[in-house]
This record gives sequence, C-alpha cells and structure tokens, in this order.
Amino acid sequence: MVKDDTLLDIGTFLIHAWSGKDSAILRIARSQRINYEKNTITIPSMDVFAGDEFSRYRQWRVACWILAMRFKYSSKYLSDDIAFGHVLNALEQKRVTILGLKEWPGMLDELLYDEAVSWQDKPLVNSLYGIHRRVIAFSQYFLTGYIKGDLDGFDLVKVENATSIANKIVDEAIKNGYGTEWVEKQVPKVLDALGANPLITIPVPFARVRIGIRLKDEEVYLALRRLLRLKDESNDELERRVRSIMDGREVRREYEMVKRMSAIAGKREEVSIAKALDVPELADDYAQYDPDLVNRLKRMLRDWKRGMVELYASAGDELDTEMLTVHANKPFISEQDMKIKGRLLLLLDHSSSISSDEQEYKRVFTALCKVLDYLGVNFIALAFNTTRGKARCWVIKGEGEHWSKSCERRMQAVKASGGTPLAEVYEKIEPLARAFKPDIFMTFSDGEPNDPAATREAIKRFKGMGIDMVSFGISNNTARALSIAQNLKDLGYDRCVAVSRLNEIPKKVLALLAS
Repeated sequence: MVKDDTLLDIGTFLIHAWSGKDSAILRIARSQRINYEKNTITIPSMDVFAGDEFSRYRQWRVACWILAMRFKYSSKYLSDDIAFGHVLNALEQKRVTILGLKEWPGMLDELLYDEAVSWQDKPLVNSLYGIHRRVIAFSQYFLTGYIKGDLDGFDLVKVENATSIANKIVDEAIKNGYGTEWVEKQVPKVLDALGANPLITIPVPFARVRIGIRLKDEEVYLALRRLLRLKDESNDELERRVRSIMDGREVRREYEMVKRMSAIAGKREEVSIAKALDVPELADDYAQYDPDLVNRLKRMLRDWKRGMVELYASAGDELDTEMLTVHANKPFISEQDMKIKGRLLLLLDHSSSISSDEQEYKRVFTALCKVLDYLGVNFIALAFNTTRGKARCWVIKGEGEHWSKSCERRMQAVKASGGTPLAEVYEKIEPLARAFKPDIFMTFSDGEPNDPAATREAIKRFKGMGIDMVSFGISNNTARALSIAQNLKDLGYDRCVAVSRLNEIPKKVLALLAS
C-alpha cells in the first residue's frame, strides 16, 4: 500500500517538475484546490479514487498534473459549487490542458484513461433539475464532447451554443497568449448563453469517493472508445490503442518504484525512531517552509564552500588577470575543502511562551532541517513540551532518516505548552546522546529552565561525553534575547547565541557549524 507520506514526496517532485516552479507546496486533504498566495496545492489522497491501487495511483497522478498545469498557467482557482466558478474552472482546465500537452504530450493517454474512469462517477443530467442541469451538462460536453444522460431540445441548444462560445474563448486565449484575467472576463458570455445566474449553487459532489469500489473494465473500455471516437471495432490499430491506454505500461513501472519506496520508508521509520522517547502522531498538515529562505541558505552555503561571493552590477573595475598572475606574490584565489561536522543533535523548546510565534518557529526550523539534510549532515531533531504536567520529549527526526514530509507532520503535531523543564528533558535524552554520540548538541529556548542547578549538572554530564554544548536564546526583543543568552551561558554551555529574529536562526546555525 502506498502511504500518504510517500505520495507527498512523489507528488511534490512531480508538481515541481511539471510546473517548473519549486515554490509549490503540496498538501493532502479531502478537497482539491490551489492557494496561489501561499503557493499551496491541495490534493486528495489516493483513497478517494475508485478501482485497484494501480488505477487509483493513475487517477491521482493525473490530478497532480492538472493541478501543476493550473499552478503554472493559471492565476485563479475558484470553488466549483458556484456557477461562475464552475464555468471558469472548466475554461481554465481546457486551456491549461492544451498548453500542458504541448510540453508533455505523453500525458494524453493518461488523461484519456482518467476521463474514461471518472465518466462513471459523473451525474446523469436528466436526473438533475433546474438551471444548474445546463451548467453541469455544459462542463461535460465542453470538456469531453459528450453528455451523460439526455437533455430536451431547448436545454441542448443552449448547451451547444455555450460550448461553441467557450471553445472560441479558449482558442482566442491560446492564440493571443491571454491569461486567467482575460478568460474570467469572458465567463458572463457563457453564462448568458446558458441562461444561468453566476451565483446559483451547483450541486457537484466529489463523486469519486468510492473506496473499495472495483472498476468494470468493460465500462472503461467503452468510455475510451467513445472518447477516441472509435467506430470500427475491427480496426486492429485502434483496438491496440485502447488496450495500451488501459494497460498503462509506462506508468506501471513508476508505480512499482513508488510502492518499493513506500515499503522501504515504512521499514526505516519502524527501526530508526528512538524507542526510548515519544513519537508524535502524524498531523493532518505540516509546517510550511519558506522556499526563498531555503534557496538563500543554499546560496550562502555555496559561497561559503567556495570561500568567495559572486556579485553582479552594471559597472565595476576590470580584472587584470595577467598582472595578477605574473606579479602577485601569492595566488589571489585559494580553494579550501570545508565540511560541516558529521553528527548533530537539535532540541527545540515548545513551551507555551512560543505559542504566539509557533508557526513561524516551525517554518524556520523546517527550512533549517531541509538544508541540513541537503548537506548530508547526520542529525537528530527533538522537541519538548509539557503535557498534563509531565515533561515530554518528542522525536521529530530519528537517526538514519532523511528529512521528509513525515518529519514535518511530526513537528506540526507537537504543540506549544507548559514550562521549560530542561533538566528533566536532558535526563530523558541522555541515553540517546550516549548511543548517538553527537559532535554538537544545540538547544533552542526562549526562556530560562525551571531548575537551573539541575540543568547545570546535566550540561556537565553531556560535556563529559565530549559533546560541544551550544544554546540559542530566542526572543523577538533584542535586549530580552541577549538576557536569555547570558543566563544560558551562566549554566555552563560552551557557546551561547542570542537570536532576536527567527529568520536568522538557520544562518546563525550554519555559520556556527562552519566555524
């Protein structure tokens, strides 16, 4: 069985590759939508699709592709349950599909398969009543060329007229390079042709929620023939095309790889988590990270590793390379092999005092952990809070794990609560530290420990293992951050760093590791 965590990783990769935008953040929920302001794409799990697991994976993959094309070529995604949004989404889906197939022609067969499967879930228009019947019939006819069910002559004429107008709108938009804003202004023309109020409710449930329902191959076969306009059943070439689409051989190889990845990830998660500590249940969502911050950190690391920074300007001094190479007493460029220490233990304070900045706090640490994983650093990430009066230490990322969506969802599941029982938390972590043997143990806190004396003794024990103990005093107020850092230094940490802006934490950590 393919797990949602694996789907998140695969889906994120596919959407980034298809859309060409690495800023896209994928979420799995029951709905399907795009939030352009937050660069967030939400897609249902495979469970909502019908058929066996391979068929569900194919349908899920097509949904990813369509959303990727909407993210790349469109700028608005409205709700389908209002007539205006329903029509705009239909126009945009056809426009971006045509544009996307020019770049990804291999998706055509998968789109045909998906449409043949989903056709079984579409409502019969003659079972609907009111004006919204025309709107639903329009979207079916406009996107596939067919209507499921029967319309009387009056309604059919209106649907055909609206479809003709919609096709001209899409053709003109593609020909002239018009975007969503222009298409949106044309929606009233389609609604007028349908005689529909733009604000009427369209009862379009996400009918694919048919968990465990087996698809009938003959129904998919007949739907594919209809979509391909196959009239001659004796035509061997056309028959081969239908059978080839149903087989999905190319996607099947990808699916088998995804299944293996899911199985490996499941085994790794079972054996890698520190059993002595608590592992939070996976949250439904995960801490969103700032892709710009991650990219800035990666650029900083490249500059750091090269020992030089490239600057681009419209004017500057000319570099006389001949003079430098002939007359300079020593090379003006030197190359150094710089590496980050291999083992790192991170401990994040999730006491109640961080609750006001909790999401920003998690977003920043998600970016830090992604970059550490990118560098190949062997690290463990832990978090602590107080639950029901008891200090809890949670494993966010265990030894041997790669930073993944599972780690992000674990971090999101740990809520800010309680005080700062640092001595008690250190006692819980000590067996893990003795086994893991980190080079550096970093503690991030925005307050003073409940028991300074016991904390001081615990720090001595860690230092006695040869661990470099580092603390970060965090506060939005500079004076307060300096005060926290000084108090932490008095506890015996080897190094203390004051942080007054959360966004600076990853840079300060990496700079410290590089020193």
